[in-house]
Amino acid sequence: MNTKAGAVDNDELILLDLTSAERDFLFHGLIEWGGPGRMSDALAIAIGFDDAEDFRASKGVLADAILDGTGLSAQDWRRALAAAEICFASDTLGVGLEWEDVGVTSDEVTFEAMRSVQIKVTTHHIA
Repeated sequence: MNTKAGAVDNDELILLDLTSAERDFLFHGLIEWGGPGRMSDALAIAIGFDDAEDFRASKGVLADAILDGTGLSAQDWRRALAAAEICFASDTLGVGLEWEDVGVTSDEVTFEAMRSVQIKVTTHHIA
């Protein structure tokens, strides 16, 4: 259900029509935490989780929902996107320079997918 301000209700499941590159970006941007990327409590809190343990407990569920196309709440779309952005782009917090080394698509394809997801999230008033 949409709120009066035009934003999506946080509990409503939102389906985004994602390309395979966009799904891969979000999926890997979640699951690569714990490999080269290390989630801290402070970062997890900054992107909307209770702490790093909450992120670790949630990331697989979010990644599976993205791959399955079952939809996420507005809060979960924001959290998944923020985690994926940091994982991809930051070498000090996330995977960064090792992104292609962990078997993910090229930086160029990933960057385009990231921008496209950002637009879709913004268009749906999720951000």
